[in-house]
Amino acid sequence: RDGEFRQLTHDHSWVQSLVDEGRISGSLDFAPGVAGRKPRLTLALDADQLRLSDVQTVAGLATGQGAGADVVVKAAVGALIAGDTRAEGFDVSASLVDATLDVDRLFVRSLSGARVTAAGTIRDVTTTPDGSIQMRVSAEKLDGIADLVRALASNAPVVGFLRDAAPHLGPASIEGTVLAKASGDGTDVRVELNGSAAATDIRGELAFKGRVDAWDAADMSSDISLTGPDGAELMRQFGLEVPDVGQTGAGSLTLSAMGKSKDGLAVVLRGAMGPTEVTLNGSATLKRGAAPSAELDLDLKSPDVGSLLVLSGNVV
Repeated sequence: RDGEFRQLTHDHSWVQSLVDEGRISGSLDFAPGVAGRKPRLTLALDADQLRLSDVQTVAGLATGQGAGADVVVKAAVGALIAGDTRAEGFDVSASLVDATLDVDRLFVRSLSGARVTAAGTIRDVTTTPDGSIQMRVSAEKLDGIADLVRALASNAPVVGFLRDAAPHLGPASIEGTVLAKASGDGTDVRVELNGSAAATDIRGELAFKGRVDAWDAADMSSDISLTGPDGAELMRQFGLEVPDVGQTGAGSLTLSAMGKSKDGLAVVLRGAMGPTEVTLNGSATLKRGAAPSAELDLDLKSPDVGSLLVLSGNVV
């Protein structure tokens, strides 16, 4: 039937199907694990169009034949369709083999309007990572991304946020770099973010020293900064319903955290809209197998109550 993946032999499955009026061809090969070697799933795919449901079918085959298998994927898809949303010009060559993540190329010409590129290699990703990966995302508008997230995870809390914030986030461009250096029984990881969303400048840095499989005992620090010329618009980018009441002044949001998450990260979150400042200061605790917890003090400073009411979505 249309959209069916047919297995032709026990050891090698040739994928050949018609989706709408586009042709799919390729192979799906599964090698069982033997003599201590992990099972391996290799997918090669070339398609004019592909429905997300077909991708989920392939994922189901992988899950059914070997949990924790090494995976090798090479795919070129003209359009990946999920409901009313599309990812066009999808091209990927990547693998996860023996705990090494190798992204030779990842390119999406238009992910519901966003352009995505990534490349790099990181070894021992689940324990002591070593290597680097770079990624860039750019979009003129974010409404398509909001629609895509709603199609993929309609009940996720982020859906409402994106629906309200998306009109205020474009054009956007974000570059991210992960640099990891294994050292002794641990790793030093540094994540850098740079970019912009509309007129808001975005800068971020995360440092991690320890083991990924014992992440809550690792030393962590983060510094994130968002600044823009319009404080009210910056608040709208976080999904807040701030009315248009004229010039509110520049806006900023900064977050810093430091420590071991199992013992409590020292956290300081500061937001400003013109002369109004809000500060949350305290600790946040994250442990494996336990719900997150936080103890934070709130401090508000403003020359008038009206500015505080504007932040809460009201006009005096």
